[in-house]
Amino acid sequence: MRSPPGGGVGDAGSDNGVLVVAATADRELRIESADGVRERFSDDEAERVVEDVLGPAFADERYAQGLREAVEQIYVYAQGEEPPQEPFDWVLFGWVGGGFGLVVVLVAWWIAADLRRRRRIADEELRAARRRDPELRLTEEQHAAYRKYR
Repeated sequence: MRSPPGGGVGDAGSDNGVLVVAATADRELRIESADGVRERFSDDEAERVVEDVLGPAFADERYAQGLREAVEQIYVYAQGEEPPQEPFDWVLFGWVGGGFGLVVVLVAWWIAADLRRRRRIADEELRAARRRDPELRLTEEQHAAYRKYR
């Protein structure tokens, strides 16, 4: 990579430059800041701008938009503010929550239906056993245990 024309960025003698490096051929994105700027724009903030703004924009080949948004965010950070966050997507949350709720209801319905089916089969088996052996006498506890463990 080459240095910018004139050998530097920022005001001469002020040590206040920020350089956005976007080498598309090398697929490299970086933000370099001078020592005098790091009080207002830290390396961590520079990394966030690369990850949150430059990276996604360049991945979608929106180079100009990515650079413009990166410079805007750098100015926001340098002014001591935080960039605006994406609003919480309540619609997506509703769909995901509703879908999860629907799955829970369907599973509960399936379990209840299966328990009713098993109980019905157990009752039919007990009636068939009484028809085969009229002398068969079972207590309610025995009926309940057969239904439960069948």
